[in-house]
Amino acid sequence: MSSIFMLFVAGCGEPPPTYPLDIFPEMHYNQSYKTQEPPALTAPSDSVPITGKEVIYTLKEAQALTNPVEYSRDTAHKIYTINCSVCHGTQGLGDGPMRAKLEAVAKEDWFYGTKGNLPANLSSNGSTVAKPDGEIYQTLTLGYAGAYGLPHKISPIMPAFRTYLTPEERWQLVHYIRNEFQK
Repeated sequence: MSSIFMLFVAGCGEPPPTYPLDIFPEMHYNQSYKTQEPPALTAPSDSVPITGKEVIYTLKEAQALTNPVEYSRDTAHKIYTINCSVCHGTQGLGDGPMRAKLEAVAKEDWFYGTKGNLPANLSSNGSTVAKPDGEIYQTLTLGYAGAYGLPHKISPIMPAFRTYLTPEERWQLVHYIRNEFQK
């Protein structure tokens, strides 16, 4: 009878915590997340990365940039062949294998006024001759729409290569365009 009384008294006390021995507390008391919930704190879009890596410039700032990379024709040729020639062609005339598809999509006047002149002619009689090196670099970095502040809704426009190529590789492409196509 006394043992029943002891159990009764023990059961009337304060309940122990849910997990009396919490070895990994983060597994039990974690912050809940909702589906598609954005992170609680995000960096402002114009903030400088803490790694000190690449800074994104405005078009006006980019136009003042000069090419800091020493030209390596072999390296630049490989980068161009892999990433650019499919649209711009091997001679930079804008006659790559994708030209017909891009022109079919962009033959309307609404496509940023190009009237079907896609992709860009990078040769000495093309539109890039008059552009400073920094502007070409900015176009490679942010894509055509990003460099000129245009909406990104239309797909056949030149993509941003910021995530695919390092800054040094993009500067090599600027050298390649200037030295191989605009002699």
